[in-house]
Amino acid sequence: MKIVDEQERYMMDLAACLAKMPEADRQDALEFYQEYLADAGLKTRSDIEAALGTPRTLSRKSWRTSSSKIISKPQIKQAHDQVGEPFG
Repeated sequence: MKIVDEQERYMMDLAACLAKMPEADRQDALEFYQEYLADAGLKTRSDIEAALGTPRTLSRKSWRTSSSKIISKPQIKQAHDQVGEPFG
């Protein structure tokens, strides 16, 4: 089931990038994008990233629209380090 694995991995990477977000905001964002992936029929990592961007890029957008926007650069960097993407 490679298709499910790619979706799950993307969502795991996104969750790691959003780890410092307040729990309610994080859960809302993750549920929204999980439903979006299902509704849009996006199955491969390349299709998902073409539509939403990388988890890092999407997490930045999610932070901007979060109801709790206070976060430090070190916290963002730490979240990105967890998924192996450079920060900045």
